[in-house]
Amino acid sequence: MPIGTAPRTRSPAVLVAASRGRIAWQRPLAEIFTFRNATTDGGWNLDRVARDGIFVGSVGSKPVVRNGKATFHLGVSMTAGFGISDGRARWRSPGLYSCGQPLPCPGRSEFGYSSAAAPSEPSVGIRFVERGIATASRQGVYPTVSRNASVTLQGFDLRTGKTRWSYHAGRNISLIQETGVPPRIDVQTVVIHNGSGRLLALNLATGGTRGVSASTPAWCQKTILYRLSHGGYYGGRSGQYVGQGALYSCTVSGSRTASPAAVPALVGRIGASIGGLTAWTDTGAVHAAPR
Repeated sequence: MPIGTAPRTRSPAVLVAASRGRIAWQRPLAEIFTFRNATTDGGWNLDRVARDGIFVGSVGSKPVVRNGKATFHLGVSMTAGFGISDGRARWRSPGLYSCGQPLPCPGRSEFGYSSAAAPSEPSVGIRFVERGIATASRQGVYPTVSRNASVTLQGFDLRTGKTRWSYHAGRNISLIQETGVPPRIDVQTVVIHNGSGRLLALNLATGGTRGVSASTPAWCQKTILYRLSHGGYYGGRSGQYVGQGALYSCTVSGSRTASPAAVPALVGRIGASIGGLTAWTDTGAVHAAPR
């Protein structure tokens, strides 16, 4: 059952679910996401979790705009679980659903496509509970984050919304701005400084941590930005967009290293694999190596 924003229904915004070519249900967005100024105009991140009979995710919020500058209050966010069959909210929790944006959730597909025939469902949800303010002067530019901004990562049960583990990452600009994925040691382990500045490996499934050295081998991802002209539809203006992330062999400090002769399972989950060969995209080329 796909879900989306109802066409021509923007005031108030309405979520609509369809099944077999018919509308199954429709509800005002504010009935599910009950925080002030909730809007899909600020983006959305929703997963269908069929085993629990719910959609789980977040939508954005409308910023305050003065003199051409948009101000976002980072603490204004909500993650909700609502029924696939009826759209009724099952639970709500503070925080921004972050599976795939920017962290990989255990069990969730990391390919650049999805398939209704073989859906990929996360086994653990991840949300960001943030504090502080972000400001942006024009579209397509990463916002400036206030000095008091901070982010706490929470792993949670998708069925109930209850927190399983918590990790305070402090003023981590790349996570708050969603400019890239932290270095990854394996499929479900990333490396992130904690609020005290210590470099730790964090297991996203369990919340377990361990210390690592800056030279520990890892794989890094980098956001690829590109500009695209809108042509006549938007009056010939161009805009900046985010493409699929580049992937490369590195240390957890972010320094590039030579790619290994055979790549780990992690690369196969992000790239494309066939016949024992895995291909992936870097910033300037496409690479391939045996699995």
